Amino acid sequence: MTAASAHWLKRAWPSLAFLLIVPLAAHWRYSGLGFNPTDDGFILAYSRRLLEGQIPHRDFIAIRPVGSALLHLPFLLFCGEHLLLISRLFVWLQLAAIALAWTHITGKLLGAKTDAPATIAIALITFALSAHTFPIMAWHTVDGLFLASSGLLLCLQAKSRWRVIGFALLGMSALCKQNFAVLAPAAIFLLGDRKHLSAWAAAAMPGLLYAAMLVLTGGIADAVLQLSTQTDLQRAGFEVFLWQPATAWGMLFGFVAVRLLHPAGAEGLAWTSYAAASLAIFSTLIAASYAMTQGQYLWAPAFGLFGMAAGASVAHASGREAAGPVVAGALTTLMIWCAALSVGYNTPAIASGLAAALLLNSLRAAPTTGAWARSPLPLLLLAGVVLFNFDAARQKFVYLDRPAAELVVPLGPLLAGGAGIRTGPNTAAFLADLHTAVSQVPDGKYAIVPNLAAWWLQARQPNPLPIDWPQWIELGRPALLDRVTGEMERQRGLMTIIVEKVQAGNLSRGFVPLADSDRFAAARYARQHFSKIAETQFFELYR
Repeated sequence: MTAASAHWLKRAWPSLAFLLIVPLAAHWRYSGLGFNPTDDGFILAYSRRLLEGQIPHRDFIAIRPVGSALLHLPFLLFCGEHLLLISRLFVWLQLAAIALAWTHITGKLLGAKTDAPATIAIALITFALSAHTFPIMAWHTVDGLFLASSGLLLCLQAKSRWRVIGFALLGMSALCKQNFAVLAPAAIFLLGDRKHLSAWAAAAMPGLLYAAMLVLTGGIADAVLQLSTQTDLQRAGFEVFLWQPATAWGMLFGFVAVRLLHPAGAEGLAWTSYAAASLAIFSTLIAASYAMTQGQYLWAPAFGLFGMAAGASVAHASGREAAGPVVAGALTTLMIWCAALSVGYNTPAIASGLAAALLLNSLRAAPTTGAWARSPLPLLLLAGVVLFNFDAARQKFVYLDRPAAELVVPLGPLLAGGAGIRTGPNTAAFLADLHTAVSQVPDGKYAIVPNLAAWWLQARQPNPLPIDWPQWIELGRPALLDRVTGEMERQRGLMTIIVEKVQAGNLSRGFVPLADSDRFAAARYARQHFSKIAETQFFELYR
């Protein structure tokens, strides 16, 4: 080993250990807990379509670019009966990488004191707050955060080739979810690369290649329609944030805390100011983590943390500081905002840990020389409290399923690709009954509406409909619903449509009848325009 390699390994081993131990520990503790047959698996279902040679947007409906389906495609090739379980391990790795990357990004831009224990403590806090009780499944927002965070970390490197790769990763993040398209140009300006053609070219290349593929395959018109389905930016991007009083309170706390830590023109820092800011930041993060255990994290705590990041950003910008802290605040706020833009999950919770990284590194970067400020012990204690609450929350709140102690039924015999996962009795009964319904299909060809995307990951037949999760978010334009119902009509008499009688999303609480509503318009159409030929306890069969 060369001296340079040895030096790099000495510096990198804490991060490498974090990326190995944290995902494996979380996977061992949580990945086998719970399954709900709604959206879990629909990214992987698109991966199967790509493996079958289907053209995105032209052959199937996707209201986001299919970057996530490409990213997760290898799992369908190699994971067999443990597909969902191994896929969850990769998601834990992504979340750990996001947390670690953001700890280094904010630390470097803020000029924070660096030592391995403090870095690991901040990364653990960032990891726990961002993962919170979010469902561990292949998901476009997580993929976008993963690529964008990795890209920004590379953009901070001195060597130009790493920066070019970083900007390319930022461009690729928008192929997972179009919200992230604003990050690349913002980073180019904020990081001082606006005059570098290579940065612009690298950031634009993924999108240009995707558009070229669509033009060559005849899917460009369909893509324009589908990718512009959700356009309510005013509500999802602004009104939701303003509606939460926690956003304003968070901005106030974040601004005051950073101003206490970085007083304009000060060369030193009074211990009282440091103590007051530390108390405000630590108590907020502890309260936020406790809110997880009460099932209340998604709203006031998450929006409060976003507000604190925004307030810290304003404080850095108004304090006559160097450019680094201002860039750190702006990028953190923008990244959290991009992740929060959603119809079904319109909260900054999945990226809220990034605010913790910014605030804690602002604390580490404060202009003080006291030994009490350099010690990593308070951060390690804080990490212990946050992780304790995180574990309690994930044991209690399993995504759309029962608490961990009640998950006693193996999923593998009920769902191909589900080996190693346990679910609740209601979900198990629902899936067992689906096997009964499928066995009653006259000619073997069938579709399922409006849920059960994961069924198609390893089903013996491909899904005959052009969508794997036909519900209101994915069919937000009348033209898209018409395409699904038109395909039903085209295959009338050639396939059976299996319609859920109960709402899959409510199985953990009981068996609630599936309503004839706009949320489940494809199911309503089948009920109203086709003839029922059979039914089971939880499903109806239509021809």
